[in-house]
Amino acid sequence: MINLEDVLPPDELKSFNYNVFRGSFEQVKEVIETQNIDVNSVFDKEGNETILANCLSGFEHGEDNMQLTKYLLDNGANPNIQDKYGNSAFHYAIYSKNLELIELMMNYNIEVNQKAEGGYTTFFAFLKYTYAELAFKGIPLKKRCLVILEKMLALGADIDIKSSYGSNARTFYSPELASVLALYEKFEELSIPKQKASNLRPPSNLKYPKVCKEIWKKYVPSNGKSDTVVGELLRAIEKLRDEAQRNGNGNYHNMHKSLALYIRDTLISYKMFDEKEIKKDIKPLTYKTQPYLDDDIYDRFCDRIAEVYIKFPDPIYRNKN
Repeated sequence: MINLEDVLPPDELKSFNYNVFRGSFEQVKEVIETQNIDVNSVFDKEGNETILANCLSGFEHGEDNMQLTKYLLDNGANPNIQDKYGNSAFHYAIYSKNLELIELMMNYNIEVNQKAEGGYTTFFAFLKYTYAELAFKGIPLKKRCLVILEKMLALGADIDIKSSYGSNARTFYSPELASVLALYEKFEELSIPKQKASNLRPPSNLKYPKVCKEIWKKYVPSNGKSDTVVGELLRAIEKLRDEAQRNGNGNYHNMHKSLALYIRDTLISYKMFDEKEIKKDIKPLTYKTQPYLDDDIYDRFCDRIAEVYIKFPDPIYRNKN
């Protein structure tokens, strides 16, 4: 993907970014066509935010973001490219609860099993964040939501894919779920192949991504604390990352600070790392009112945990209390 920082001078890039966010259709169209801008370009490599995602993030504040969205999609914008948090443009459409926007994007090869924040697929995210709220606001809205869910199921939505919290669309509870369960039954009889999700996220900066994946798979349970030290360390750092990046520390409390201190003290106890660096890195993760949103610190802790696992591959069990 092309980085717009390499294409436009700083002042022009700033103006272009603002116009995209505001949905200034003519101005954005002119820049794209006169400068021959790739519509799947990102504003910076670190965040990986596409032109389309930026347009959707300003939807509530803009002038004509719907027209600009359709223009971008018609010209090849991919609604499934994920930013560094895992959110795609289609995820942002779902979070907006704007059915007209979601209905529009359903016509552009959207992915229904792609995971983002909290490990929710786009199908599960729509069910949880959009349907569960709008279904209570009248039969017309409920019917529109059901049509969208049915289209997603027809595309191969997998209702059994678990989120990071062990939940899935099949077990999700909502008082307005009878019609959804009927759809599940209908499509299970049809045996439609499940859509395979692609990974369109920016490359990880982790040194040991495979090791971290192995620890997560072997030692991090779907619910509750891990029995092992490395499993609990990895669970703790990812819980802190999720709370900051997904929720802006809105639910941060003493438990989260305790997790940060557990990571600090446990890693120091191994005497494998510079104690000052550990303490410096953990400090920003202990502030409730200043959520740390970048990945660098979280990734460094993941790599340290991986190094502990590499040195001590046999499970070291812990007291869950």
